[in-house]
Amino acid sequence: MGATTLNAIGTAVKQTLGRSLIRAGATQVATVPRSFDWAQAATAAFAAGEYARGWELLDSRPSTRMAGLPVPHWNGQSFHGVMAVICADGLGDQILLARFIRRIKSRGAGAVVALAPCPLARLFSRIQGVDDVFPIDRIPGGHVAVNLPWRPDWYVRLGGLPRIFGCNDPTSVPRAPYIAADPADIARWRPRLPQGAGLRVGLVWRGDPNNVDDRQRSVPSFATLAPLWLVPDINFVSLQVGAGEDEVRSATKAITHLGSDVRDFADTAAVISQLDLLISVDTSTANLAGAMGRPTWVLGQPTPEFRWLHGWYPTARVFCQHRSGEWDGATADVAAALKTFSAEKARRDARDTVIPRVQ
Repeated sequence: MGATTLNAIGTAVKQTLGRSLIRAGATQVATVPRSFDWAQAATAAFAAGEYARGWELLDSRPSTRMAGLPVPHWNGQSFHGVMAVICADGLGDQILLARFIRRIKSRGAGAVVALAPCPLARLFSRIQGVDDVFPIDRIPGGHVAVNLPWRPDWYVRLGGLPRIFGCNDPTSVPRAPYIAADPADIARWRPRLPQGAGLRVGLVWRGDPNNVDDRQRSVPSFATLAPLWLVPDINFVSLQVGAGEDEVRSATKAITHLGSDVRDFADTAAVISQLDLLISVDTSTANLAGAMGRPTWVLGQPTPEFRWLHGWYPTARVFCQHRSGEWDGATADVAAALKTFSAEKARRDARDTVIPRVQ
């Protein structure tokens, strides 16, 4: 599915173009041309408020071949045995949709095992309803390489769960938080974070450079965030990993940089749990903060993705570009909001402080 699949709710042009694709998607999968764009059709359905149709389109795509899983596909019927949940979409989408896993056991008795990419494996082991996790690796050609010591009785794609559970409108989705950090990881990361007064604010300014939408989602450089440095009493923490993380070295303000020391999303969750706020472009890290119910501010395109709307992440707030491709207005808005956020927290802390009465 990926970030391009659950794309922005779309411009009027996309909506108009996509309606023909919605209609085309009503035909039998076997008769749909190989060039049919399932992602664009689903995006148009979401834009039109047709959630049930959007999920149906996504789940109707030609199946990813599951190497080593010659077992029946689950379609919501009562079941017994071991259910394998195939998590092979974009990382942010998997975090978004992981909220549905805990509903599986309402349909049957047995174990639920998530087959998830290595970066998500430890994190998903802490989701309610998951009995075990096995890492999988994506390989070229649409295959999923799986090395399992046992044979599941059923499999289902994570992306198919919203359709199975009848997610027909935004109010029917399970609410955040539904992911929590491991206390041992929290303790391990605590000494690495800023100590003392001031807010702890995490930063992510670039997404996956291999994503076709990355140029639209990521800010041009770390320096674009410079207006934030003018807000006093903020301890910034860089959660940027990979592309762009070295840009911190040119910062004019002291930044706690964790970078590649963050091994996986379980580590990221441990850090996020100890922040007052995460400020991020539209990335999997922003999805994780939202899934944890942590304050999350997203620097977004003029039309934000549907996940940041309609209460999917109640603690998230979107700061949109004023004009496509220009980030100055959005970063100025974030800086102004951060100043207010910091002042409000200072007032709350002052009220909570007990001042001894002088005798």
